[in-house]
Amino acid sequence: MKKLFTCILISSLLLSLLTGCNQTQKNSQNQTQSESQNNAQSNSSQATNSPEKAVSDFLKDLQHEDFSSAKANYVENLDNMANFRNQIESISPSTATQFFSKLADFTYTVESTQPDSQDSSKATVYLTMTYYDVGKAFETTLLDYIRTEISMTYDGKNDEDIMTKADEIVIEDIKSSTQVTTEHVPVSVVLEDTKWKVEKMSENPELLNVLSGNIMDTINKLTLTLQKSN
Repeated sequence: MKKLFTCILISSLLLSLLTGCNQTQKNSQNQTQSESQNNAQSNSSQATNSPEKAVSDFLKDLQHEDFSSAKANYVENLDNMANFRNQIESISPSTATQFFSKLADFTYTVESTQPDSQDSSKATVYLTMTYYDVGKAFETTLLDYIRTEISMTYDGKNDEDIMTKADEIVIEDIKSSTQVTTEHVPVSVVLEDTKWKVEKMSENPELLNVLSGNIMDTINKLTLTLQKSN
């Protein structure tokens, strides 16, 4: 069970990697945002891209798992994303392959763009997105694995046999993930200097849920269930 719980725990790091930043980054961003607001009118007219292009380029890079390029259109640093994948691969390469291929397998269309009426350095791009519900798969995996491990333990199976079965369960549940479509996904963007960029994921919770394959909502649901049971 240790291997499965570690895999699920590491998968949840995706959330913190996309939403987190250190204090220096926050202070730097706040300063940049303040400067952007002071020069919003002039910078907006000199922007080298559009809100829609910033969102589109960011998502295209994520589809190709090109995090190095994606950070050019994102206000935070994505360098840790490669380490995140390496951590999962160190536990189970086959699970990592299935997991990341599902997360990257999403499509999107731009619906509309709404400028911020109070701040011309901000805007919201609305998307329709289709993606795999990996969160549901992990919810199923947890229950399936606990059931299987108890049965295999009583059948006298060793740890190696149980770990092998764990991989099989995780991979099969991820493979069985189904696609869902969400309309009107808001993506907040901000103008930094003369370039539009996607805001950090703590400002884009609905986008974060899609990019995490519904893991965010699944974790929230499981947390609420546990709280109600206590």
